[in-house]
Parts: sequence; structure tokens; C-alpha cells
Amino acid sequence: MTAVDRIDDAASLTVATDLQRRLVDFVRHARDNGYRVGVAEEVDAQRVLTVCGVRESIRLRWGLRALLC
Repeated sequence: MTAVDRIDDAASLTVATDLQRRLVDFVRHARDNGYRVGVAEEVDAQRVLTVCGVRESIRLRWGLRALLC
């Protein structure tokens, strides 16, 4: 593994961690605003993100909407 590979891995991990944190914050925001979501929905939201992908924003939006609404 080269130094560039380690930097790319670290950057990918940072992005993934940030996305995960933001998704958890979003689910908690939904809960704070009257949506009935719990820890199971937080885990399922992570799965939706994995399946739909970050680059498919419309697909991700509809996946989260189907889960949380």
C-alpha cells in the first residue's frame, strides 16, 4: 500500500463517517419534529444509504421518504 492509497483510504473513511453522522442527525431531526422513528429506523436509513448510494440523490430521497414517512 502506498502513501497515496493510505490518504485515499483515510479520505474515504472521513467522508463515510461524515455521511453517517449527518444521516443520524437527519433521523434525529425527523424524530424531534414528530416522526415516529427509532434506532431501528436509524439502522435501516444506513442500509438505504448503502443501497441507493450517495450519488443517486433522487433515489436516496425516495428511499428515506419511504422508510421514515
